[in-house]
Amino acid sequence: MGVSKYIATAIALVLMAWTWDLAHSERDVALEQRRELEMSLEEMIVQYIKARRPGATDVIFQQLFSEDLPSTKPDSREMLVRFRYLINEPTSSGEMTEQVFDGSVRLRSTDGLTWEWVDDQVRSPLIRYRKGTEIKAGTADGDPAQ
Repeated sequence: MGVSKYIATAIALVLMAWTWDLAHSERDVALEQRRELEMSLEEMIVQYIKARRPGATDVIFQQLFSEDLPSTKPDSREMLVRFRYLINEPTSSGEMTEQVFDGSVRLRSTDGLTWEWVDDQVRSPLIRYRKGTEIKAGTADGDPAQ
């Protein structure tokens, strides 16, 4: 029993040292620059949505984060920015909907200052109607079921 305490303590110390090193290791892109890049990407997405869907009343980002990727081209850096946002938009019948979008954008840079939009992927896994329509089964002659 006494030896297992020492082994558990040693494992905990190794894990703490590893996470400390991971948190303080040098990144390819500085945190301030990364945040500026994420904010400008968010603004570009909002402008694109408003241009394509002028009826959208709100564009709300629920998630926005970036991660470094191994580069596919020599002497360049790559980053993947993942996001989730929702928009509120009326339908043609005036009913309000909330639609959620998940996506990612792959960026590449040779100098670390200017970034090229390489690839993107966006999908909409969820559409929610604010005030749904109730549909009831009826009889063959059109009378509502009892």
